[in-house]
Amino acid sequence: MFIEASDRELMSVSVSPVQYANYLNWLNAPMSSNRGNAAVTGLWAPPPNPNMAEIRPGDVELRRILALHERAEFSGINESGFCSEASFEVSEQTRMELRTAEFNNWSHNDAQLMRYLRDMYVELNLTEPHMPVKTAELDRWLAAVYRRYNQVPFHNFKHAFMVAQMSYAIIWTADLNKHMTKLDQIVLITAAISHDLDHPGFNNAYQINAGTQLAIRYNDRSPLENHHASTTFEVLYGGGELNPFRHLGPARLTQLREGIIRFVTTAGLLRHQIKLRIVSKYIQIHHG
Repeated sequence: MFIEASDRELMSVSVSPVQYANYLNWLNAPMSSNRGNAAVTGLWAPPPNPNMAEIRPGDVELRRILALHERAEFSGINESGFCSEASFEVSEQTRMELRTAEFNNWSHNDAQLMRYLRDMYVELNLTEPHMPVKTAELDRWLAAVYRRYNQVPFHNFKHAFMVAQMSYAIIWTADLNKHMTKLDQIVLITAAISHDLDHPGFNNAYQINAGTQLAIRYNDRSPLENHHASTTFEVLYGGGELNPFRHLGPARLTQLREGIIRFVTTAGLLRHQIKLRIVSKYIQIHHG
């Protein structure tokens, strides 16, 4: 009943057209709809961002960060971003800080953040021998994920890390290890890492008003969230060893996919606001 009410309210809101408003000008959103032309076979639909080529990670910087990530066992990465000869081990202090909401990611470079993401799975006993997930395959998958985050002001790899780290911190501070299955924890951390993959830097209102390729593909229904979910599995299924969870077995893989899709596609602001209102009403009725 709780979910059904949410879905009914969502449907009633989401079928309403997005209004063309002056405040969208800063997004370069068109003041007259492109949707009619974009939907006609043979006519061009604009990209999710007018400057897609400019937001893709640069080859030189991408290779540098991924090289650091691949050499993590030798790294001891210093402030200049290069590896020292010291063996790279995540310090006990950093391990403990990662479990708190106060962790400051800004003093760490992206290669280090990828290592910390891998260690979150390890610290939660989500890898071998506790679960059939290999750390080397996690590393390859994280590198593939990193390649698919664009250089946009907010919805970038650092943002994904912060969401994953906060989810990880909540598991520890709320002692959720006792209440969540290992698979649920994998779903939560993996969805957090992947939830904004290939974000173009322009929101759903822009996508729908501009009649972009994503809006056309997903019928104006949460085009970004659907794209992030689709890209998540495009990366996971992109090649055998790129999916570190492939040994979980068919039943758990189905649950993993369903859970990640549920998390990622409900990340949109519209759905969040509706869920928040329903939860608030529930609390008011039962605990008011």
